[in-house]
Amino acid sequence: MISAIKITNLDKKFRIQHHTERTLFHSFRNIFFRNYQYEEFYSLKNINLEINKGEFIGVIGANGAGKTTLLQLIAGIMKPTKGEILSNGKILPIIDLGSSINFELTGRENIFLSGSIIGLSKKEIKSKYSEIIRFSGLKKFIDVKTKHYSSGMKLRLIFSIYLLTNTDILLLDEVFGIGDIRFQKKCLKKMQDLVSEKKTFFLVSQSINLIRNFCDKVIFLDKGKIVYFGDSYVATKKYENLDMTSVETDYNEFGSKEIEITDVKLLNSEKKETTFFNKGEKMIIEIYYDNHKNIKNPMFGLAIFSNNVLLIGPNTSEANVLPFNLKKKGVVSFEIKQIPFQIKKCSLTVAIHSYHGDILYHRKERCKIINIKQNNKQYPFFKTEYNWSFR
Repeated sequence: MISAIKITNLDKKFRIQHHTERTLFHSFRNIFFRNYQYEEFYSLKNINLEINKGEFIGVIGANGAGKTTLLQLIAGIMKPTKGEILSNGKILPIIDLGSSINFELTGRENIFLSGSIIGLSKKEIKSKYSEIIRFSGLKKFIDVKTKHYSSGMKLRLIFSIYLLTNTDILLLDEVFGIGDIRFQKKCLKKMQDLVSEKKTFFLVSQSINLIRNFCDKVIFLDKGKIVYFGDSYVATKKYENLDMTSVETDYNEFGSKEIEITDVKLLNSEKKETTFFNKGEKMIIEIYYDNHKNIKNPMFGLAIFSNNVLLIGPNTSEANVLPFNLKKKGVVSFEIKQIPFQIKKCSLTVAIHSYHGDILYHRKERCKIINIKQNNKQYPFFKTEYNWSFR
């Protein structure tokens, strides 16, 4: 068998810079005196893989497992901290389907624009033009500006362009919300045909049935490490059997613990503990602490992530709400009036620092998984009300 991708001893480490002061003076002070506070974490650790040409590889795992990071490294969008990636063939990442559409151009014009963005010559685009239109099913609307397309039509257009290009390795990250069921089946059938032509696919998806039915092998990632790589049924069963509540106790934690986080609870509007919420519902995050060393005026903070994307990251120093003298033991609460997030799963990190952020007392990384049931209502971030309280 001929290798398409070979990955050896791959690590990807990120460095998070903490910002606790927002004045112009402090910005200049930080620049000149390099007064920054950083934390480091591994998105991927010790990854070793060999993928053969003509394989359909699924990638599964919880939010923050490292799935998108893996695809970005294979695509060359990011460089690894350590290790080596060898590829054999032209790679096309399909990670953000709408990024190359100009809404002021027609469908026809966008075919040529998007084709040129991914490296096709004008001659190559012309040779594929009729097939792209036919595959997308947008012939009637091809000379209409894409700003008048529905979201499904836009995605069908761009996915048709990408799928019909002459690429050896395609990387697809959560793209199967595209179009209707008929178009999805059409895409999957085309992808299977391409696999028979020795094209290689990586598919990141939370759809277990999709992964199980179409992938030859599956990479199951958890906390940046490969839990399993092999048979798709075995991998998906392992993922289904993963107790997500174990994520709450199997986390990374750091710090001196002069003030220790003893518990973290998620409460709904009825003050009942849960990890399941509706979009638009109230959510209360309670951080229980034990101030072992009688530390004065610390900073409590939290961060909610979707994969490795920070959604919110408030702290008590910015809000100026925590009393100078803390109790020996107590609870600091953060309340979101209406959950605005447009995602189904996110993770919570909580931490206690000194007031200016230069000392880390305790941090619990991704200690809770938050499940959010979506609905059609919109709750813009800038209108969302948050507040801190303590007892």
